[in-house]
Amino acid sequence: MKRSHAWIGAETYQKERDFRGLVEGIHIPICTAIRQRQGRPADPPYLFMDLNGGPGRLCDDDGRLFDGSPLIAANALFSADIPHRTVHFERDAKACRNLAAVMHPDSFPYSTVISGDFQAGVSAWLDENPPHGYRYGLVYSDPIGDPIPVAEFNLFATHSPRVDLLAYVAANSQYKRRGAHRLGEDVAAVRKRHALIRELATAHEFTFVLFTNWTDFPAWRKQGFYPIDSHDGQRILYKASTTREERRELVEVPLW
Repeated sequence: MKRSHAWIGAETYQKERDFRGLVEGIHIPICTAIRQRQGRPADPPYLFMDLNGGPGRLCDDDGRLFDGSPLIAANALFSADIPHRTVHFERDAKACRNLAAVMHPDSFPYSTVISGDFQAGVSAWLDENPPHGYRYGLVYSDPIGDPIPVAEFNLFATHSPRVDLLAYVAANSQYKRRGAHRLGEDVAAVRKRHALIRELATAHEFTFVLFTNWTDFPAWRKQGFYPIDSHDGQRILYKASTTREERRELVEVPLW
């Protein structure tokens, strides 16, 4: 399988491993426990929505074949054996065909692959599915060179307040280009009570940002996440929102 440079970077394999750990090891178990404790069988199924689905299966320069986020989430939900639904948007026609092939309804009957931009797709989905205060799930944004989709995140924050929002961010390519706004601005604009950020990885400063209304974060702390308003969270956010030159200039400002 030939590597597609549009979908694979040096960090992609590790990113998907980390995503698996967050979804399979933390988010789905927490939501499963909450649903079981509440005992509300009429509640909507767990929702996973992937705004940037990609081709489904990936191959890196070392020849490693591995699943992308749509397959990781769908397989994890099947293994958890909870009512669920997954929705995946992909605007690239070829990638969407590949994704639809690997997520065939015979294997994934509760998954939907939608061709097109998620901006229009999210609004249409929300119009077709009435708001519900007890819908749990995760909306995931993993763009290629684009910032956090604040507008779509906020639509979900209002429509389904118990659905969490997770963004994969490449600070160097998404927020440090000339004239670009900064990560801190987008984080502040998402209408959730809490935001958590993970330690930056590699020279490209990749990280995950989680937006949630929950107040209990011990499982996330074990994965290197810190509340944005904590000392460590502010340290990570500052580094992700400024260039090395800007930080150097600040340090070198003379004290008259």
